[in-house]
Amino acid sequence: MSSIFSKVSDAYDNLWKAFIRPPRDLYTSAELGPRSFYIDKARFDRKDFQVQNKRGHSLQCSLYAPSLRLADDDAPCVIYLHGNCSSRVEGLSTLKSLLPLGVLVCTFDFAGAGHSEGEYISLGINEQDDVEAVVQYLRRSEGISAIGLWGRSMGAVTALNYIRRDPSITCLVADSPFTSLKSLAEDLAHTHTKVPRLLIGSALSLLRRSIRKKIGLDVFTNSPVDSVCQSTTPILFVVGLNDTFTPKKHADMLYSRYSGYDKTLHYVEGDHNSRRPDWFKGIAASFFRKRLGVETSVGSFDSGEMNGGDREIFDEMKKLKTEPLRLDPTVSPVKEMTQKETDGSDRIPEVGARRIGNEDLIEQNFKSVLVTGAPHYTVLALSLIHI
Repeated sequence: MSSIFSKVSDAYDNLWKAFIRPPRDLYTSAELGPRSFYIDKARFDRKDFQVQNKRGHSLQCSLYAPSLRLADDDAPCVIYLHGNCSSRVEGLSTLKSLLPLGVLVCTFDFAGAGHSEGEYISLGINEQDDVEAVVQYLRRSEGISAIGLWGRSMGAVTALNYIRRDPSITCLVADSPFTSLKSLAEDLAHTHTKVPRLLIGSALSLLRRSIRKKIGLDVFTNSPVDSVCQSTTPILFVVGLNDTFTPKKHADMLYSRYSGYDKTLHYVEGDHNSRRPDWFKGIAASFFRKRLGVETSVGSFDSGEMNGGDREIFDEMKKLKTEPLRLDPTVSPVKEMTQKETDGSDRIPEVGARRIGNEDLIEQNFKSVLVTGAPHYTVLALSLIHI
């Protein structure tokens, strides 16, 4: 019996850590790309900086901008918000879509993630303070006025929550958000076990208390669906058709509850952590270009690189004059950077699959807690353990 309780306790330990203290995505400076690089013969620079959030944590950030940008240039900027278990390296996937349009890109590590300070994350609550600190820096120190947000998973939830606090945000892309953390946890539990709802509710209540005890915050009050009901900020939603972590019903509900008129929802092939297809990145770039008021764009587009022959999407991307990304899923950022340093190139490194995120750790640990062994006894044991 003691061994069963020990296994359950270990699994439960992994579960709460998956929610608020997942493994950090640690990276090297080289994985952020060279200080100067080229896209379509245009030169861009990477500027690293730090800001401090309200809780006193130092956040590691990067700003990607044209090398010849003037001091008084108030070009628009998109801030990329990464997912759980990820880092600012994830935002590299947007550079080739946005920079040629004249849109600056800012990426940063949330507190408790990557190389930023902090021990815990909160899946979209405290992260709003991080976004606020970065927004204030960009407006104060970089002279940027129009700002858009591009968030994925935890980053998307953060963005949806933040626009209620800061209506000056011009627009946002929300990739794979959930409606509320409570509904997400219940969905995962119901998906992976046949345990009665009452017992699942007891286990989730225990998880909720444990997390609140550790970080002094009730993360289960995190409900972006309430935020979209009070927002009119233009939103582009996207979700993978094979996403088992935040199924499309979450995006569907957020889309339907959004109180504004400027909203779009796209379904793409893939799961929660799949890299989004180039055609969608073109749609997202067009979305930002129009809402941020970008007048000109640079680059080129080859229709031969597209799959599917979707004429409407092709026409939209052609307007952008943006070269689609060519990603090799077998090459990690570290290996890619080494190759480029060897041949003397100063192109940005591609983003390997491991940089997209590992939100399925939460899903895996739910399975471990609720399914391993005899589910009924596991959940009953959970409700008796005081952690």
